[in-house]
Amino acid sequence: MKLHYHSEKRKLVNTSFGDRDFLQHLINAIRFGLPLLVQDVEKIDPFLNSVLNKEVYKKGGRVLMRVGDQEVEYFDTFKMYMITRD
Repeated sequence: MKLHYHSEKRKLVNTSFGDRDFLQHLINAIRFGLPLLVQDVEKIDPFLNSVLNKEVYKKGGRVLMRVGDQEVEYFDTFKMYMITRD
């Protein structure tokens, strides 16, 4: 699946926790302010707590969010939606 992260229209990034590229999809969605749809959610991994709590901080004039062990620049149009099979 190829996504154009810099397009004028903000495309919905579709992924699941089982997707091997999940972390990269999440980071790119945060960095470019894209909406992220996570499908088939059963349990939420604790590494997502900072994202779910929108724990952002400023460092050197940039707004950042910690995702796992990475600092990711946060773009405020980022939204994350999670759906279950139920």
